[in-house]
Amino acid sequence: MSIVATKDSAMNKENITIHKTEAEQEEIALAIGFFDGLHLGHQTLLKEVLAYKEYTPAILTFSRNFKAGVLHQKEELILTEEEKDELLTSFGIQKEFVLPFDEETMHTSKEDFISFLTKLNPKVIVVGDDFRFASKASGKAEDLKVLESLGIKIIIKDLLQMKEQKISSSSIKELLKVHNLEEANQNLGYPFFLQEKVIHGLHNGHKIGFPTANMNYPVNKVILPNGVYKTRVEIDGKLYCGMTNIGNHPTIDALENNIIETNVLNFTGDLYGKIIKVSFLRYIREQRKFSSLKELREQLLKDIKEIDDGTI
Repeated sequence: MSIVATKDSAMNKENITIHKTEAEQEEIALAIGFFDGLHLGHQTLLKEVLAYKEYTPAILTFSRNFKAGVLHQKEELILTEEEKDELLTSFGIQKEFVLPFDEETMHTSKEDFISFLTKLNPKVIVVGDDFRFASKASGKAEDLKVLESLGIKIIIKDLLQMKEQKISSSSIKELLKVHNLEEANQNLGYPFFLQEKVIHGLHNGHKIGFPTANMNYPVNKVILPNGVYKTRVEIDGKLYCGMTNIGNHPTIDALENNIIETNVLNFTGDLYGKIIKVSFLRYIREQRKFSSLKELREQLLKDIKEIDDGTI
């Protein structure tokens, strides 16, 4: 049995192999897709499987490097694997099957892929109408209907649109890169966020009355433009309003690499070593080099006034 299983308390996650997977005993409702952003379009598929209370809600997805390998795209993640698993669990998904990017998966025939699906013991399969599978993407969503003869319900969902445009991970990434956080977050169904450990910085924020929690930018995560943002900060389950700067703070001690600096409003305490979640709500302004610390402080006071509008 070629399955390597890693489990947490909420969800069973299994890396699987198409031709060596043994039959599962548990009856599942299965959504299939990349789920690389878990945006509103993906969530419509998840809601469909969650509606079948008699079956275990599950997804079949692909390893993180699958799309980059097949489409030769640079890897830019909306969610890290850990963030994705946490969101899936919060939505109610209990089981996750992950196919690797390897020769076997790439060159699987339509017939072999469909046979593989039956071994997962699905009673319901949900896909988007753009779903493709098997070698050279020769399999289409409609081809799965052959499984209905085995008593497996096949549900093909129309792609979700917003403002007459298909919601997709690639379009959301483009919105994030041009400061359009509001529309990106609408398409995601949650605010774009970074979740990292707080590290020591140069403590320059303390010198001008704006102490910050500093984080490194996560590897392979889609990169937001430099600038100042209104954010929501989650610390130990409690939410705070935040002012976050992404950049290399050019006014004092300019850095070679960008850092994330968040001034957490109305918070006192030591955050070093803690993992905090910073959700990006609105772009405020671009990064600037100021002529003096006094000028920088005056601008930060204006930024705080715009950010601290009573909402989190």
